[in-house]
Amino acid sequence: MVFSILFRLLFFFPGFSIPAESNSTIPLPESIQVTRTFQRVPDKNDYTVTVSIQSSGITGFARYTDFLPPDAQVTILQSAGSEARTIDGKVKFVWTSMPTDPEIKVIYTIAFADSKLIMHYRGEFRYLSDNVVRNYDLTPSDLKLIGE
Repeated sequence: MVFSILFRLLFFFPGFSIPAESNSTIPLPESIQVTRTFQRVPDKNDYTVTVSIQSSGITGFARYTDFLPPDAQVTILQSAGSEARTIDGKVKFVWTSMPTDPEIKVIYTIAFADSKLIMHYRGEFRYLSDNVVRNYDLTPSDLKLIGE
């Protein structure tokens, strides 16, 4: 019961946020690495997004989030045992217990109705360690559909 309440407060409370500076004040273990790649789907305004999480040592709650542009359509292809959903302009992958694999991958496609789009794409990985929320912000990426 306590874990359920804590989980909801940490990951679903609408006003909850951690400032960007949290990365510099809470060091991450050396074994955590999150990478995201984009591959354009031929002849479409779509991308396949692959997120690789090297997470040795994380055993509890974790969440990966990508922030989406307006009107983006997401199709989940691989969720790596997470509860995956699109809500409030975000695609979220939530684990109540992180898989023990040293590397997990989540894959989805994102479709854009507007073919003249430049999008600033950002993501974050949050997890619970020693009753402290840890945050890993990915380097933002730009997706450009203009003239492609």
